Amino acid sequence: MGIESKEILLSRSLDQLNPFTNLDLDQVTVRGVPLIKFAQYDDQDAERTLNSLHSFDWIIFTSHNGIKYFFNLLEQHNISKEVLHHKKLATVGSKTAETLKGFGFVADFVPDVYDADRMGIQMLEEEQLNNVLLVKGTRSRSVLDGLFSKHHISCSTLIVYDSVTNQDEEESIMDVLTARRLSAVVFTSPSSIEAYFALGGTLAQKTVHLPCFCIGETTANYAHKVGFNQIIVPETYTLDALAIEVEKYFKEE
Repeated sequence: MGIESKEILLSRSLDQLNPFTNLDLDQVTVRGVPLIKFAQYDDQDAERTLNSLHSFDWIIFTSHNGIKYFFNLLEQHNISKEVLHHKKLATVGSKTAETLKGFGFVADFVPDVYDADRMGIQMLEEEQLNNVLLVKGTRSRSVLDGLFSKHHISCSTLIVYDSVTNQDEEESIMDVLTARRLSAVVFTSPSSIEAYFALGGTLAQKTVHLPCFCIGETTANYAHKVGFNQIIVPETYTLDALAIEVEKYFKEE
């Protein structure tokens, strides 16, 4: 028998490429709500860093948005992306590598486990790092920065995008929470969890008993910190793997 009248909240929008669009589940609706809003970040520090790209031997991308806004910034500052052909490029996962390929470049390094913590350790073990540039957002963690500094590797950061709670979606979140059909939540970053509670308030607090699907360990650790106690993480830290975990959970329930 199918599952009756249940909703799953996904902390990003649904589109044709999103694996949550076609979950094979009866009587279960996925509500995609983009809890985080992104925007280009540009300042004098960014301009100085872009003008010194030639000095870095590695450029590291830890998110899809980092790549997207990095290339936007190059274009805005009339800097040719040809300079990247002489650099080693690293991405945090296979999907990020696909995004990079869309801009015409192949990642020289993709870690076996798709998170920044494991990425840094593996790079130290396998690669020669001299002068590294980390491409980040305003709310990105400082895991790689700290690790490389600890090992006396020159490391600079380039902030290319800002992420803020998407206040435009407050009504959507309240609709989901007041309908009382919510059966699980799916988060793709710690900041999406922050936004969920900021928009949902006390009603969101009442959902911490629900299954909480997280894209990776970093997000899972934050979910645990704020009170979720039934946390599920896929072995591979991708949206596709996360969708498979959700599907498997509800079929076995």
